[in-house]
Amino acid sequence: MRRFRLKKRAKILLTAIAIFAAVGFAGRHYARVSNGQVLIQLNYAEEGQLLTESDIEAIVNDFRRGDSLATEPGAINLVALENRIRQYNFVEDCQVSRDLKGTLVINVTQRKPVARVMRNKGGSYYISDEGKMIPTSDKFTARVPIVTGEGTDSLSNLDTLVQPYGKALLEVLNFIDKDPFWKAQIAQIDIDKDLHLTFYPTVGEQLIEFGEPVDVEKKFRRLALFYEKIVPAKGWTAYRKVKVGFNNQIVCE
Repeated sequence: MRRFRLKKRAKILLTAIAIFAAVGFAGRHYARVSNGQVLIQLNYAEEGQLLTESDIEAIVNDFRRGDSLATEPGAINLVALENRIRQYNFVEDCQVSRDLKGTLVINVTQRKPVARVMRNKGGSYYISDEGKMIPTSDKFTARVPIVTGEGTDSLSNLDTLVQPYGKALLEVLNFIDKDPFWKAQIAQIDIDKDLHLTFYPTVGEQLIEFGEPVDVEKKFRRLALFYEKIVPAKGWTAYRKVKVGFNNQIVCE
């Protein structure tokens, strides 16, 4: 009977996490018309809005004031405006056009943050799904895993995420971001001085020693077995540490 209750409790909790994740991370599309002549469309993930329509309006207004190529009132260099908006830290892509009524249509896709790195010496920044380092926003906070530890010092170089370790770490971050369960369950990722990863979960007190960011899918598959098989059988408090860094093994302590 006790085992049945544990299984039922684990399923309810994990289902709740999955539902929360699915609802919380749904995509979002927003359109706004300003001054009757400009239509701004922002595309961003629900969990990570970092810019607003006002930010884009400010860029457009600043561009208009300095557009030396404009030959008549209302004229605007669309390609140059696109390039100006793309230079903004939070912007991944931008398309600018005019519709049949002459309305300026600006479609902006925001970069997607997948983790927030806390520097040991203070300050923080986001890492996007493309491996871009982008600043934090004073308007919004993205709901993404926090990355901490001595190893974060090695990420401070802009070229880090194109190097082998950076690419491997980005694979882990994107794997977590794309899976609703892991995205809800992994709250913090600690990188030690040897660049090994330890996860701090949202539910449960077990530290998860992931080791080097290699064999990502296999390690997450083993970790999934811990939640699917071991937790229902032994309960959430039976182990303080779970190691998935060994070949074909789950070590619980």
